[in-house]
Amino acid sequence: MSTINKKILRTIGLFVGALALSGCFDDKPAYEPLNFKHSQFSYHGATPRNLGIQFKLQGNDPRTIIAVVTLPQYLDFKNQKIQYRWHIDEGVNVIEGERVGEIAIITTEKKLEIKLKVDNFGHDVKKYVRFEAFSNFGKNRFYTDGIVSSQSDSSFETFVQGLENYKKERNIDDQK
Repeated sequence: MSTINKKILRTIGLFVGALALSGCFDDKPAYEPLNFKHSQFSYHGATPRNLGIQFKLQGNDPRTIIAVVTLPQYLDFKNQKIQYRWHIDEGVNVIEGERVGEIAIITTEKKLEIKLKVDNFGHDVKKYVRFEAFSNFGKNRFYTDGIVSSQSDSSFETFVQGLENYKKERNIDDQK
């Protein structure tokens, strides 16, 4: 056998050996079972946001903030737990509800309402309350978070709705 053939066989052998050591021939799938889009906008770093969230406000001062968490339709969360945490702006006081807690899911209902009653969260001074909910389901982490403002006119959602209305009024198309 010539020297060139020996070099080619040696290179192929090294390549196959490297593939075998890298786990290329393992029986594991080459993908994550539930691969979600990730957001770069979280203090957790790149975090999958795979639970839905909406806020409802009741009253003026004191106010009840209701976080409505929507669970994925394709999974049965029955007998699982959802953990949650409220992050409250300075000067806002909790009257009723827990800032940190856990809800055991005993039904197949896909929406959970978590309430927190606070004061000093009126319209006169801009304050924020942040909410996050998370759960581990198998090897997958489920997460959501959101911010609610005491002055709904200054919330991000209101800004986005205003921008969308502006685009509709002027027939501006984002697809250009």
